[in-house]
Amino acid sequence: MNRRIVLVLIGMLALVALLSYSLGTSVAQDGEPPLPVDEPEPVVYEVENPEAVIPSSFSYQGQLKKSGTPVSGSCDFIWDIFDVVGGGASLATDSDTAVAVSNGLFTVQIDVPASVFDGRRLYLEIQVRCPSGPGIYTPLTPREPLYAAPFALGLRLLILDLMCAITAS
Repeated sequence: MNRRIVLVLIGMLALVALLSYSLGTSVAQDGEPPLPVDEPEPVVYEVENPEAVIPSSFSYQGQLKKSGTPVSGSCDFIWDIFDVVGGGASLATDSDTAVAVSNGLFTVQIDVPASVFDGRRLYLEIQVRCPSGPGIYTPLTPREPLYAAPFALGLRLLILDLMCAITAS
């Protein structure tokens, strides 16, 4: 029985010595461990102009009527964004001139800084001048609440920060 214990201990010591030797030989001759073989190279995305990647504009489609009759022609628009339903100061402004309106329907791209869309409740105030050209703008009431799609532009800042961080590293 004692002889068996001695043989098991000798076998274990031999195994430990063999493992120690194999680990010691895995270090390169200059003392540096070898480079891992299976690690892929990191992917680096370079963006020359992050502002050009995601536009700051959003689409707006509307129906314009005058005295209940759909308008057709060319109209000028001013777009203001507010964080209150009435009064207050405009947070951002855009304008479009000579917008084609057909049977009261029109589509425009409103371009305001993405930083405006920071999670607050926002409202769009529209002023229109028809026909296009000189004259007074008429504000349309009430202001229209802005919902999900324009608020997604707030993510633009996060994405730009991430892209710049990736480019810088």
